[in-house]
Amino acid sequence: MEGVFTITKSMRYEIVKPVGCTWEDFGKVINSLRYKCARMANKSIQMLWDWNNYKFKFKKEHGSYPDKSEMPNFYKLLRAEFPDVGTQVISQVLQYVQTKFMHDLKDICSLKKGIPFYKDNMPICVHNQAYIISEEDGYIIKARLLPEDAEQYWFSFIIKKGNRGQQSILERINSGEYKKGTLQLMRDRHKKWYAVISFSFEPKPITAHDGTMEVVVSDESIKMTKGNWINEMPIAHAMESVARINKRLEELRSQKRWRGQGRTGHGRKKIFAPMQGGEEKKANFKATANHNWSRIIVNTAIRMKCNVIHLTGEITEWSNFDLKSKVEYKAKEVGIEVVQ
Repeated sequence: MEGVFTITKSMRYEIVKPVGCTWEDFGKVINSLRYKCARMANKSIQMLWDWNNYKFKFKKEHGSYPDKSEMPNFYKLLRAEFPDVGTQVISQVLQYVQTKFMHDLKDICSLKKGIPFYKDNMPICVHNQAYIISEEDGYIIKARLLPEDAEQYWFSFIIKKGNRGQQSILERINSGEYKKGTLQLMRDRHKKWYAVISFSFEPKPITAHDGTMEVVVSDESIKMTKGNWINEMPIAHAMESVARINKRLEELRSQKRWRGQGRTGHGRKKIFAPMQGGEEKKANFKATANHNWSRIIVNTAIRMKCNVIHLTGEITEWSNFDLKSKVEYKAKEVGIEVVQ
């Protein structure tokens, strides 16, 4: 494969407890920051939207876009409005919002998407230079969350290192094998706090391998061949599981009490909860199956010393794009090319 590319991933770790302060005090800081990050994100969206409207209006009147020097300094404006938030947090929230806004701008302008709006579940984003991961009877993260003129601006907390795979990522980040990325502090619906650490690395290409593995996907199996070697992985059982979920959903739809007629608000939401749960179960099942199958395909290609996977075929009523994307992503990590 030509060129060098970087794989970026993230891993979530539960925050066990803060160090040097109580959960009550730490909770006040991060809950306040979470709210302010959401306000900063919405302020950033407003400024970006206003600037883009100005650009389009300027071009319509003058035939060209305005000079970039006219663009407002969003970072300085946010610092002035949120002086009690750490500078590294402000810059990272702004980058987080700008990246998503520019990615969605074309769809927003064509009315395919709405302008983003951030609620108070906005993650607290911390720049990679504003936190440290250390190992002291467990893994501790020390993060700079508040401005330097605050009474305390560095906060430390212990994270649960999790399984061997999660621990291995922390070890590789500390050793320098993986490049440390943004830290996000997030709270789930059960009010548990998590540290989401992003990291990046360059895949190690399999230069000694040669040859193409043919992969044909169908409703009955995933067939992998190379030369005279053939391996067929049955997947009909997965189709049967999805069929059972679909049958149950059809049964629910056929019952009048699930139609939600004459109901509004929470009553309607409660009526439709079983069907929504069934749809989520089906989507999760397909995503898990695609993850497992893509891993088997790539591992088989490695074992058979192939540097190319030729992927063809589709599964009826399945998340085929998701399966192909997962195969491509996992293959890139080990330097294998995927063609279709």
